[in-house]
Amino acid sequence: MTWRRVLVGGALGLLALVWGTQYLVIRVAQTDLPPWRAVALRFAVVALIGQLAVLRQGVAAPPGKRALRLAMGATQALSMGLLYGGQARVPSALASVLMSLTPLFVVFIARRWLAEPLHARTLVASASGLLGVLLLSGARSADALDSLGIALIVAAALASAVSKSVGKAIAELPVAVLLRDLGVVVATSAVAISLATEQGAGWTFEPIEILAAIYLGAVPSTAANTVYFLVLRDVEVSRLSYLQVVSATIGLASGVLVAGERLGGSAALGVALVLAGAAFHAARGAPRAAARE
Repeated sequence: MTWRRVLVGGALGLLALVWGTQYLVIRVAQTDLPPWRAVALRFAVVALIGQLAVLRQGVAAPPGKRALRLAMGATQALSMGLLYGGQARVPSALASVLMSLTPLFVVFIARRWLAEPLHARTLVASASGLLGVLLLSGARSADALDSLGIALIVAAALASAVSKSVGKAIAELPVAVLLRDLGVVVATSAVAISLATEQGAGWTFEPIEILAAIYLGAVPSTAANTVYFLVLRDVEVSRLSYLQVVSATIGLASGVLVAGERLGGSAALGVALVLAGAAFHAARGAPRAAARE
């Protein structure tokens, strides 16, 4: 094993850790903020950092990719808004597990659009994930779970899968441009939707909400996505699913151990099935190309 493999493996492990623990920080970021306003604040940070990087590096996006850049940002905005809205209704531990459905959705999208292969184990994994979601939805009365919150996060996972697939198609663009565009499109979309749907909420931000948004924008959305975009250039998007499984497990553990969240018997079984499906899909192994970055 070379030092380069060790460094790449460590970077991907740190990425999974950052993405897995972000759900706890999201709880803080929207303590008194409605979902779309919290998303706008987070991605305004991404837009600022991305633009500073573009100016420093002197890079620009080549012509002909504008529609895909906009599509990546728009679908990410939808995913984030749905995730924040859903997490206002369900525990952060459950949110992290439901987002592990993203790679299962990615496989079907990538097969259709990017001509990536579809394996039989993915069908089994998808069936396990679907059964888990059905159990979670049915557990709402006994375990005090909100079925609308679950539906919102499943929809967020689907929108995230579309965004990741679009990102694969333009992964060769300068990372600074990708981040700048992502921040601008998501923040602008979130502000517009907030103005239309969250009119009763004020535009004042508590210091803790600002600090949480700065962290979420700078670390999970900028630093972690920088690593992700670089790896994505040489790896099938569907084969990065193992990262989502690890981050979901970390999110589950942090929600239970740090935030003291509890899931009842039916919900725990549903969580186990979702994680089992995601893990079975990811069991093809970590992408070899990632180790050569």
